[in-house]
Amino acid sequence: MIQKIRWAILILGVIVLMTAIVQNSEPVTLTFFRYQADLPISILLLVVSVVSFLIGAATAARMLRRRDAAKKLANLPAKSPTATTPPAPETSTTPPTTERKNPLT
Repeated sequence: MIQKIRWAILILGVIVLMTAIVQNSEPVTLTFFRYQADLPISILLLVVSVVSFLIGAATAARMLRRRDAAKKLANLPAKSPTATTPPAPETSTTPPTTERKNPLT
């Protein structure tokens, strides 16, 4: 059901975009840094819409991949740390010093 709603919203958005593109054909001057171009508003609307869609799709795909990776990581069985890591060998019998020196002096 949700998938049908998404498709309906997408189709409605495309229809609204196409209507705006057809009705706006006046030329405008686009200035980007030092470059200037005269092009119809419809082309500008189409380019901005396509770029926005691609950025949104890439962002959504990345979020879905991260969510799937997090689910896989959460479903892995927990490993006990004592079974996989051997105990560290003791080389000295004196305890380590806890006194810290000031690096600025």
